[in-house]
Amino acid sequence: MSELFAEVVHPSSRAFWNEEDESEIEDNVSFTVDWTESSPEKIKTLIIAETSFIKDFVDKCVLQDHKSICSIKYSGSKESSKIYQLSNDSFLCLVDPQVNLTAAGDFIESISPILSKSENIIAITCNHVSQLKCGENTPEFSFMRSLSTRAAPEGQKKLFPLLSQPNIVAGVAAGALSYAETTSLPGTLAILYLEGFELDSESVEPLQALFTHLSVPLKPFHATSHLFLDKGNLYM
Repeated sequence: MSELFAEVVHPSSRAFWNEEDESEIEDNVSFTVDWTESSPEKIKTLIIAETSFIKDFVDKCVLQDHKSICSIKYSGSKESSKIYQLSNDSFLCLVDPQVNLTAAGDFIESISPILSKSENIIAITCNHVSQLKCGENTPEFSFMRSLSTRAAPEGQKKLFPLLSQPNIVAGVAAGALSYAETTSLPGTLAILYLEGFELDSESVEPLQALFTHLSVPLKPFHATSHLFLDKGNLYM
């Protein structure tokens, strides 16, 4: 499976963790799932959106008048991840950016009953182009790469070019795809790579193409303000 999917890989030595990271590992991380409406019995498509850039796009262009039907509260955080119902059988989980790498596994475990009800899982994340570990010729300001489970529809697998080895993707989105593979569910992880530190009308095009493919109505996009984008946990 490691040949196909990005995994949450912790450093081999604690020398790579600072004191705050070590405290986070040792403490028990807990999430509380609170449904404001009844939990759906079946989900045709579950979209999981992660990182500040993807959240900004979803807030502005996707959610529109949709109200959250579930909150996933991270212990010690004032904010929470939320699930929105986009249509009768499509839902979107917007992950709180404060859910960091060390908490990703616990987050996936907390939403596993939701994942198990899904017929198709689409996980979306964002990385800086400096994290792409290959010699691809990528002149675009932004581009999408993807990984899919064996059970994913063929058309979905070919929507974006395959993320090549030896690239690694971590976080909730990667965890969702790993869950889908191990439980034989259809799923795709879409990774948006950016050269800059903001989304504009050009760099947002791969995201618009993905949501259009998923038949999600979109509002016009307006450029983001300058947001933080992690340039990577590079190997040393």
